[in-house]
Amino acid sequence: MKSKLHLGCGKVILPDYVNVDNVELPGVDIVHDLAVFPWPFGDRQFEEVVLVHVVEHLPSVVRTMEEVYRITKPNGRVLIRVPYYNSWDASADPTHVHLFNESTFDFFDASTKLGEERLYYSAARFQVSLVGYIIYFLRRQYLVCGTRRDVKNIMMPDPYKIHLVQNGLIKKFLPYLAHPLGNIIRALHIELIRRP
Repeated sequence: MKSKLHLGCGKVILPDYVNVDNVELPGVDIVHDLAVFPWPFGDRQFEEVVLVHVVEHLPSVVRTMEEVYRITKPNGRVLIRVPYYNSWDASADPTHVHLFNESTFDFFDASTKLGEERLYYSAARFQVSLVGYIIYFLRRQYLVCGTRRDVKNIMMPDPYKIHLVQNGLIKKFLPYLAHPLGNIIRALHIELIRRP
């Protein structure tokens, strides 16, 4: 079986990935409702798990991340995109049940203040290796990253790749603009590493 998993794929079928959706669409390898646990995969089965605009639709973020943890190999990558909490993308879709900001996934990282304070809520342990902001400018999408790590290694597969802006100053400034104004940051790009 393939070692990469694409959850909630919809019509975006990635070659070399197991493509999963709750609707039987062309190219979908496995039909499964991700709100039903456990998922039909073995423990530590995948080296990479991709969830693009999926987590916001599921009933429990904590339970979802615990299941992602279960099926991901130690040191495996988890790539997540979710709408930013005050963007139109977050509020326009009536099927969205959760909101996310830059600190949400710190909950699962013991090296962060939030993760350290809330370790007892979940056994899922990840390292947050990258938090990027997706913005739209002149009808193009851009992923704005700081210098937290070497962004040349961003692992998002086609067709999810977008223009990259690596600028720590812009990344630091964006939330100060986005929090009071809204719809400046459209989505978050999160990369996690599964801890053993």
